[in-house]
Amino acid sequence: MKYKTSTKQTVLFKISFLLLTISAGIAPTFAQSTDEMTEELKSVLKTSRKNQEKACREQKPDVKRTYSFRDTSKQHPYDDFGRRIPPEGLAAAYGPPPRYAWLRKLMPFWSAPVDKYAITIHSFKDYAARDVPVNETKKSNKFRTNFEKKLEEEATRKTVLQKFDWRDPEHELVFSPVTFQGWFCNNCWAFATVEAMQISRQLVAMRVKNYKIEKTSLFTPSPRQTGLCMAEKNKDEPEKSCEFNWHGEAFSFIVDEGMPLDGRSDYSFFNAGYKMECDAETFVKALTWDYVSSNPHRVASPEEIKRALIMYGPIVTTLVFDNCLNLYGGGIFNEEQNWNTGSSGQKSLKPGNHIVLIVGWDDSKGAWLVKNSYGEEWGEKGYAWIKYETNNIGQFSAWILADPNEKLIFREKPDLPK
Repeated sequence: MKYKTSTKQTVLFKISFLLLTISAGIAPTFAQSTDEMTEELKSVLKTSRKNQEKACREQKPDVKRTYSFRDTSKQHPYDDFGRRIPPEGLAAAYGPPPRYAWLRKLMPFWSAPVDKYAITIHSFKDYAARDVPVNETKKSNKFRTNFEKKLEEEATRKTVLQKFDWRDPEHELVFSPVTFQGWFCNNCWAFATVEAMQISRQLVAMRVKNYKIEKTSLFTPSPRQTGLCMAEKNKDEPEKSCEFNWHGEAFSFIVDEGMPLDGRSDYSFFNAGYKMECDAETFVKALTWDYVSSNPHRVASPEEIKRALIMYGPIVTTLVFDNCLNLYGGGIFNEEQNWNTGSSGQKSLKPGNHIVLIVGWDDSKGAWLVKNSYGEEWGEKGYAWIKYETNNIGQFSAWILADPNEKLIFREKPDLPK
C-alpha cells in the first residue's frame, strides 16, 4: 500500500501537532543549538520543564525518590538530510494523534485505544497463558527443551549473582546504539523486539557455534521496517506501523514471517519523494517465543525474570509510563505507580503503556537495567535502573529464541519512488 500526504495535510498536521504539544506542556523547538535559541524560546522550554516537574511532583510516591531529573532543554543539530532533529525524550512514547482525535473534545468519555492497553488488546487474548510457546512446532519444541536443559546449570549458577549485565565484554555481544523513536512514532515495542531478536541470534550462534548467524546479527535492522511489514501483512495503512502495538504480536510476526534485515528506515512521514512502505528484501525467522510467567497478567518475580534473562537473553517487558519517567536522568527509578484505585476502594494493577528491554540486574540497587528508545540524553546514556516491580515492570515480560538453523528469506524488492 502507498501512503501519500498533500501539502495541505502536512501543514494542518504540523499546526495540530504544535497546538497539541503546547497544550501538553511540551515545547517543540527548531533551534539548532541552545546558543542559537531566542530568549523567548528558552523561556518556553523552561516553562515546559517546570510543568513536567510539577506534574511529576504531584504524583507523590509513597517512598523517597532515588533518582534525579534530566535536563530536557538540550537541543540537537540537523541530520545528514538537512532535517532539524527534535529534542530526544520529549513525550517519545506517543505518536501523532489519530484522525478522530478531535471527537474526544465532544465525547470526553471516549478513551483512546492506548488508554485501554493491556486490557482490550487483541493480541493478548490470542496469545496469553498457553501451555507451550505460541506457534511452536514439534521441531522447535525439541530444540527449546534441549536448549533449556543444557542451560539449566548455568541459569541456576548465574541467577544468584548479585549483578549481571549482558553488555559486559565477557559476553561478547554487540548491542545496537541507543536511538530515539521520535515524536511521531509510537513504536517502542518495535525497538525492543528487534533488539531482543538480534541479541538472541548472537547468543544462539555462539552457543551452537553457527557463525553464519553471527555475521548477519551484528548490524542493526530497522524497527520502522518491522512495523511497516507487519502493517502490510495485516493489510493496514502504513501509518498503522506507528500506532501502539504489542510485543507479542511482533514476536509472532518474526516467527511466522521473519524480521526484516534491510529496507529504508527514514523516520520522517512527510519528506518529499519518500513513501512509507515495507521495502525490505531480506528476512529471518525466529524459532519461537513465550512469556516469562505462565500467568503473564501478573508481574513476573525477579527470580523468574533472571532465569529467563540468562536462558534467552534480554527480556521485553511492559512498564507504566507515568508523569515522571520522561524526566528520569539517573539513579534508581522508584515511582511505585502500580495500582489504580476504584471508587469503591478496590485496587487493580495499572496497565503498562510503554515497552522496554531488560538487559541486566543489580541486587544491591534492587533494580533492573533497561534499555529505552528515548535517545542517549534520557537516563544514563539511554539506559535506566528501574526498581524491581516498580511501575509494574515485568508484567507481560517475554523472550524470543532465534533459530539455530536459520536461513535468510529473500523477496523481490518493490518499486521505489524515483
